[in-house]
Amino acid sequence: MAILVSALALLSLPRRRVRLNLAAASRLGRIQYGLLLGPSVLLAASLWLDIWLPASGHQNGQFFIFIILGGCIWGLVLAATALPSLGSRTTKAGLASAPLGWIWGDSFYRAGFRATPVILVAMFLVALAVAASLLSRHGLLDGRITILLFGGATLAIVLAFTVWFFSWPTALIPRSLRKTTHEPHRTQGE
Repeated sequence: MAILVSALALLSLPRRRVRLNLAAASRLGRIQYGLLLGPSVLLAASLWLDIWLPASGHQNGQFFIFIILGGCIWGLVLAATALPSLGSRTTKAGLASAPLGWIWGDSFYRAGFRATPVILVAMFLVALAVAASLLSRHGLLDGRITILLFGGATLAIVLAFTVWFFSWPTALIPRSLRKTTHEPHRTQGE
């Protein structure tokens, strides 16, 4: 795992081609690059230190919190790269039918696709709450912050389910993915 994450961090360092692409990229693209490079380097360094310190006789597990934080941020950034395509108008045609192997029907697939941004936020809050609980266990963070994060994560999970099952509140659904009046209604048997 340490070798894999180190290779990703090394490949994403700003070489000449990457610098040229960053110069041509939008501001959001440069921010996403920084958010990918930072957690990748943090995660790689934490994994290598977690391997090296026990081998040199130090206490094991000192960097476990940083590994969790780096992994959570890294996974969120990688998942968030798909969010701009969710909000584009081109995705509406791709929602016509579920992929092969999806057994719950097309309408349930489209509803889950609409709820994807809310699900990503809920997963991020859950990951932050877990990391905050580890930090508060070691006395590095106040316990009230952990409780607030778990409360926010619970609220986000409930909102994700309401968006998925009831398409409500519509403010949380990207405009291009909201239900329209001419969207076909499919029953369970179709």
